[in-house]
Amino acid sequence: MTEIDRRGFLRLAIAAGTGAAGAVVNTTLGAGEIAVGKELGISVGNASFDNQEKKACGNNPNPKACREELINDPQLETELLFNAPLIEEIIFRGVPSMALSAYENRGNEEAPHPIEAFVNGSGGLRMNRREAIVGGVTAAAFGLAHNITEKGIDTKHVPAPQFTAGLTNWYLQRKFGFFSNFLSHIGANYLAKRQYK
Repeated sequence: MTEIDRRGFLRLAIAAGTGAAGAVVNTTLGAGEIAVGKELGISVGNASFDNQEKKACGNNPNPKACREELINDPQLETELLFNAPLIEEIIFRGVPSMALSAYENRGNEEAPHPIEAFVNGSGGLRMNRREAIVGGVTAAAFGLAHNITEKGIDTKHVPAPQFTAGLTNWYLQRKFGFFSNFLSHIGANYLAKRQYK
């Protein structure tokens, strides 16, 4: 294996490891936030999915079986475990990250291309002020997107788990690259789906 192959393999292994760790962190924090919300009498979580569930199972005589059928629907599974993570990570992490990289590296001919920075991350562990601000804004937008229903924006749900996941995935993307946050998102959705049953 050449040196370049080893580096690429190591980078992918780090991305997979950080992605798996991110999924566990996101799911654990999300479950804690939902539990606190229940104690306080606040709806916490994904309003758009809750709305889908109510629409599909609201008048069903066996809501538990309906919910089980809904969560195991192959089309929904593909949506949860591939389509949504890919689209959401590109929109909420990829585009802002590439724009930030282009802004921060303007005039620097030696800086990596924004797409390269998006795919590979910047390395290191610290975030600068701009990264933190953009990460907070995109995490808030990511949380808000999970409160969009057919009737508009649901103001009764607090999208705390999605906000936390947005922050985590922003950090993973900026530091370890796209595969890290993408795998984290897939893992978090998979674990959330298993908890939902």
